[in-house]
Amino acid sequence: MIRLQGLRCLKLAETMADWKAEKVNTKNKNIMRLLKRLYVWALAGSISVSIAQPNTSQAAELEATVVTEELLDRIALIESSGGKFLVGDNGRSLGVFQMGKLAWKDATEYRRRHGLPVWDYHSGVMHPERSRAYAKCYLKVLEYRLERLMGRPPTAAHIYSAYNWGLSNFRKVDFDLNRIPKTTRRAIRKLS
Repeated sequence: MIRLQGLRCLKLAETMADWKAEKVNTKNKNIMRLLKRLYVWALAGSISVSIAQPNTSQAAELEATVVTEELLDRIALIESSGGKFLVGDNGRSLGVFQMGKLAWKDATEYRRRHGLPVWDYHSGVMHPERSRAYAKCYLKVLEYRLERLMGRPPTAAHIYSAYNWGLSNFRKVDFDLNRIPKTTRRAIRKLS
């Protein structure tokens, strides 16, 4: 239990007011109620906050190590030439990161679990910053799933193969990078 008083409470109140002003989109009404109470208590000048540790599966998801800003930059170049080509797979993949609706859905679930803002597919996929944030989350989801399925940490090549070709397709070839399509193999060379 942490007790905040004085200036720390004012800073928390200001931060929460900023957050409220941004109208962060969350569908979880319990979180919104809690945040409103915290805001009122912070304005009152004293607040107690209990910090919970994430469960082991959430902690593992948060400790993704291969997904970096550099990897995102390279994937953007591979997928859309850095934003020059925003429609792929006959319209099934859109934006700088060429994300499909199912990948967007997985990233949305990840973002909700971690209390991050969410956007629907059509308002977010063509927005460069939102698309990047979603791609990063989806890559973290893939990294976590691959580590569980493979029994060892995946490389950037493994994560990109699952991203590009689909996790279920990649699983069918036992995550063997020698058995993925040639186009994906060529793209992997551009990651380094």
